[in-house]
Amino acid sequence: MHLMLLLVVEDDKNVARFLVRGLQEEGWDVDVCARGDDAVGQGLRHPYDLVLLDWRLPGLDGLSVLREWRARGVDTPIIMLTARGNTESTVEALDAGADDFISKPFRFEELLARIRARLRRSDNTHTTVDVGEAQIDLKKRLVRRDNEEFALSNREFDLLDLLLRERGHVVQRMRILDSVWGVQHDVTTNIIDVYIRYLRAALDGPDTPLDQSVIQTVRGQGYRLRKEDEA
Repeated sequence: MHLMLLLVVEDDKNVARFLVRGLQEEGWDVDVCARGDDAVGQGLRHPYDLVLLDWRLPGLDGLSVLREWRARGVDTPIIMLTARGNTESTVEALDAGADDFISKPFRFEELLARIRARLRRSDNTHTTVDVGEAQIDLKKRLVRRDNEEFALSNREFDLLDLLLRERGHVVQRMRILDSVWGVQHDVTTNIIDVYIRYLRAALDGPDTPLDQSVIQTVRGQGYRLRKEDEA
């Protein structure tokens, strides 16, 4: 069973503790981030089911975090939390890509209702992507090809998710290391190549030549996932 993973971006420690405790009691897994600039990378590295994002944050404000995520293809449902209760702020947040907006102080029961409603809508969205002859189930983290299923580890899925978000573009090795592993590895390490081989084994047919793989190697740079209309 898929355990819902939520991210709380809130710099007030008391509010963050309150939210985490309440959300965990509902059976959800919860990560916490206190700075806006840290939250950008956190949201890019992990496929969260939903984010609670405070407007006023150190490092980078919540609205800027939201805009950065949306500009980089993150489509995770986001509920903005803010002490601003005016219409202009609501419109600004929704226009920037927020899915919902709740003003502080709020009743926790109302927040839970908003979260459940948003998660229900997400469950009804399209969750499969075609890549070559394979089909990726984003919720179950499976690749299906030729009547076979290939379960992906968290690292494999995070790498594939990154390539999907940047589909058609070269993803640099350093970007992969930072986004998937979250640390500055030596760029000469072969860890990326090992995981790319795992993904190719799932996505390509067993007799597919390397130059026809859906994951292209761009020598000296990184990797590129072929677009849908490419042979």
